[in-house]
Amino acid sequence: MGSKNTKSPCIVFHLNYMNSVDHLTPIIWGILEKYPEYNVLAYDLNNNEFDFRVKFLKTFDRFYYKKKTIYDETRRYFFLNSRLMLFLSSYEFFIPFHKLMMKYFIPNRLFNQFNISCLIYDWGCAGRINYFDGIYSEIPILSLPHGTSITKEIGIAIGTTSNDIMREFIPQNIFDLHAVQTANEMEKFLELGVDKSIISNFGSQRFSLEWINIQASFLPDYSSTFSTSNKTKCLFFLAGLNYGGNRIKLIRLINELLKLKKINLILCVRPDVIKDLGIDMKKIINNDAIIDYKTPPPSLIDWSDVVINFGSSIVIEAILKKKKVIDLTFFQENQTSVFSGLGVAEETNSVDEVLLLIREIDSWKLQIDENVLISFLGIINGSVVDGVGKIEFACRKIISLTHYRFNYKKKLKRYNQLLNKVAKLKELK
Repeated sequence: MGSKNTKSPCIVFHLNYMNSVDHLTPIIWGILEKYPEYNVLAYDLNNNEFDFRVKFLKTFDRFYYKKKTIYDETRRYFFLNSRLMLFLSSYEFFIPFHKLMMKYFIPNRLFNQFNISCLIYDWGCAGRINYFDGIYSEIPILSLPHGTSITKEIGIAIGTTSNDIMREFIPQNIFDLHAVQTANEMEKFLELGVDKSIISNFGSQRFSLEWINIQASFLPDYSSTFSTSNKTKCLFFLAGLNYGGNRIKLIRLINELLKLKKINLILCVRPDVIKDLGIDMKKIINNDAIIDYKTPPPSLIDWSDVVINFGSSIVIEAILKKKKVIDLTFFQENQTSVFSGLGVAEETNSVDEVLLLIREIDSWKLQIDENVLISFLGIINGSVVDGVGKIEFACRKIISLTHYRFNYKKKLKRYNQLLNKVAKLKELK
């Protein structure tokens, strides 16, 4: 491997959470694979270094990986979250003083080391985790989707309280482009007052057949520890109750699944979610079930015969891989899944229906052909009309933006106009 060239234009991706890795990796791969004149820097804020996708990206010579340092923690605690810095960055008159403080009091090590041409955040979090000063250097800043909604009704709770406005609409959140995944999401941003000229429908690169096939080439194999392998392999994706689930129904379902003797059960769930539910983890383990939050979910999907899902968008990948899927629609009141009525998943209305489906899994009539998958992708993935794949479309949009520089004074004016619109929306609620 030759020496790395940090003088080439560099696109910075912020890896804030696991979801960031999920949704940004396909685009990072696209730039590394198809645009050799660009470097990519992944700036990790949440210890994703050993994720199998990050390991894959590290095989590219033009990929750089940096973890947050004590300087970043100090800066976040004393500067970015302080009322002083919020005040200094909110008025044009104080911008020179703010820039001076950032230049001499806080090391801008990445700006000095790399030729940064674009900053990419996920889901509009720049005001909370912005460790760079791109807003003052006229470098373009993009907001890319942090996740995928599996419900038809998308609620963006910006402006619900004064704290929401302070958090979401501060000057660091002045983006030069807001990328969304669906036309529905675009409408929500337009309702908030975001100018249509800076919104683009990228679709979902993560949930595209192109990326699923690429990911399969480096996806780790999974071997379970179950002693008997001739049972139905049942995988349960379990998100938190904040997605609208009914705790009593959920506990009953888990307890009933543990009683089934003809399944090998894996619950893909974080320990904190299990704790919030009040379920005894020892009881689950003693019933020969497995709690697994470390194995990559795509590997678990490949292992499974049937996937039960509550609240997680990873079920989309299971559908695209033509797995038998049970959607727990009865847990989420007044919500309809994006794949409802398409025939790509069994939609259940009770715990008993779930148990019956698992017992009679061999007699399922669910058949997913290519036409059904195409219809499904057309709903959950925003349309791209340029005749290219989702990954290439997103990469082209990003690369084109790197050629521009943006005047911060104009962005500040646009921000103030947007804040006024949001304040008026709040008054109408």
